[in-house]
Formats: sequence, structure tokens, C-alpha cells
Amino acid sequence: MRPDMHHLLVERGHAGTAYTRKGWAARCRFRNDEDDQLESYREPVRRPWFSENLRPLYRFLEAQVGRPWDKVYSEIRAHVNADTAVQYHILQHLYDRIAVKVRMKEDGSLWHQPEWGQSEPLTASWRLRLYVCTHTGLIRRIKRRRTSPTQATAPDHLPATSADHEYRDLGGQWFEVWWATTCQEGKSVRFIARKRQLGYKELRKLGLRD
Repeated sequence: MRPDMHHLLVERGHAGTAYTRKGWAARCRFRNDEDDQLESYREPVRRPWFSENLRPLYRFLEAQVGRPWDKVYSEIRAHVNADTAVQYHILQHLYDRIAVKVRMKEDGSLWHQPEWGQSEPLTASWRLRLYVCTHTGLIRRIKRRRTSPTQATAPDHLPATSADHEYRDLGGQWFEVWWATTCQEGKSVRFIARKRQLGYKELRKLGLRD
């Protein structure tokens, strides 16, 4: 792990005043010596804040797949000091990406215990990418099943009033069709005796579209 990791993780940490630039400019429009003297005794409210750059940490974790978690965690603790509030907060973000408390149920499914709340399946959280194997203690990647959307085949015909009267898709357009039967070479052959193309209102009523 890089020795300057804690500098990469803490992007900035400073305090901001309660006065905005616009508000401060408005206050300074009409001032005199007495106001300046009073202002010197009034400390502006300062609100400490910080923001983290967690990508280096997450990239480091992704590169440790196959290594023992105990060794990886020791390396992280060697460069991230938990005694400071900012770095301890960053340390907590480890468990947004890797599940440490993992157990296997009788059916073979993996569950983990988050820091707060009840246990849940390992694949339930979209943030988690890695987990610690319960048998080997090695870091493993969470394998999520890729569910391909089922492509439902649209029907090409719908029944109307009888077996010889139906709605049928002919060449990408829907028609109301009447069937008839004829005899050819001693065999009964079914053919379309009449058809009528459906209009927009009829298509919408039947839940169809051309």
C-alpha cells in the first residue's frame, strides 16, 4: 500500500465561515470605525468539514483479491490513523466495499452482517464488491448472476367470435380475418376468405400495435 495513501484519501479538510462572500460584501457596504471595533470581538462561526477521495482506497482493495484479509487490513491500518476523526471516518468506508462478517447457510448462499441492521444476502447491497471467504480468509469478488431479460414472443393471432373468425398479424399489420375451408385433391384446406385491416382505436382496445 502506498505510504501517502492517507493524503490521497483526504481530498481537503478545512473550516468554512458562516458568512458567504455576497453576505460579507453587503455587511461591509456601510461601516465605520465603531463597527470595525465591535467586529474584532465577534468571531465568525466556523464549521469544520471535509470530503474524501475514496477511489484510491477502493482501487487498492480491488487489487487485493486472492490475498488474506488480515494482512491487507494490517497494511491499511499502518497508513490510516484511526485516532483522527477524518481518517477514522475513511476507515469506516472500507465496509461499504468489502463484507467481512460473512457466513454460509445450509443451502450454500452467502450472507453478511452489516454494521447496522439485520443480516442480508451478500448480493443484496449494490455497494459491496468483495467479501472475505469464510473458509480461507482470502478476499474474493462477489459474483452476481446476470439475469437476461426474458423476451416474450408477441402473439401473431387472437381469437374473435369463433374458430373461423380471429385477429391475425399479417406482415406486421393486424387484420380481422374470416377463414373458410375448401377441398383440394381430397384434402380439406383452410384459407382466408375475407380480411379487414384494424384501425387505431381497435388496436388500442385490443392492446395491440402494428
